[in-house]
Amino acid sequence: MDVSEIAQLSAAALISAMASDSWHLVRSRLAEMFTPSDMMLSRIDDVRAEIVADVPRARSRRDLLQGDLEDRLLADLELRNRLSTLLAEVQPSVTQDSRRTIQHATADRGGTTIQAGRDVVYHSRSTAPDR
Repeated sequence: MDVSEIAQLSAAALISAMASDSWHLVRSRLAEMFTPSDMMLSRIDDVRAEIVADVPRARSRRDLLQGDLEDRLLADLELRNRLSTLLAEVQPSVTQDSRRTIQHATADRGGTTIQAGRDVVYHSRSTAPDR
């Protein structure tokens, strides 16, 4: 995989992670890759703040983030390897966090509804259906 592809995938995965439950884990892993004096982590935090606030220019910030990552990856082979490893670990959890299925089922006149999954919520009706 070439550097620009890694940068593009990294920027996309980071953006997805920013909106998922796994962001704090990803953020802590990124903090291990960049020194406190490095502005890269600050740029990533700025992009996340804009995405969370739904700032209109967040897309252009993502493109800038991709460019910054590409520049850094060209200069640092170790960072390229570490970021590739993080991507491999993060992408499945980001994808899983972002997939949410909502099911609705209605049963009346003594019918039964069966649904499988996590966090199933049952709402009973307080009024009887018309017969």
